[in-house]
Amino acid sequence: MNREGSFEVRYKLKSRQWSEIGKNMLSAAPWRDVKVILDRRTDPLGEPINEIDTMVTAHGMAALGEKWQEVDSDAANELLRRMLGYALTQFDEVLSEMERNTTADHIIDTMRAHPRFFTNVLSFDEVGLQSWNPISGQHFDAAVVGIDNDFVGIVAVFENGLPSQE
Repeated sequence: MNREGSFEVRYKLKSRQWSEIGKNMLSAAPWRDVKVILDRRTDPLGEPINEIDTMVTAHGMAALGEKWQEVDSDAANELLRRMLGYALTQFDEVLSEMERNTTADHIIDTMRAHPRFFTNVLSFDEVGLQSWNPISGQHFDAAVVGIDNDFVGIVAVFENGLPSQE
């Protein structure tokens, strides 16, 4: 199989896995909205921010341009674990530690060829989200975007308030 054929097989497999992650996250916490999207990179030599903004706007989210914060893979992994595991605004567990660790590791590991990671989150602590650049009309949102030579993917969580209020 040539590179293009093997890339297409890998893309279909990873895309299906990311879709399942999104379904699992929604079933774990139906009061929140979740987008877990993996797309092919359209311009591997272009500016990552431009490609990220194109992708998020195509999926109904706001472009942030230079407001995307670049983070290393460890910080992206930590933020993903927090987003996946707990409500954004309080310390209510959504996924078990094993589920959130496995899922976050899988998402980070998808980006292989010169990976870079970005987020709209400016700060969070053990209680929840503290500050962020909004990408939606929801009260709270948090996103981690991964981009490499082949893929651009986003995990975004949106909440309108405390789970007990919904």
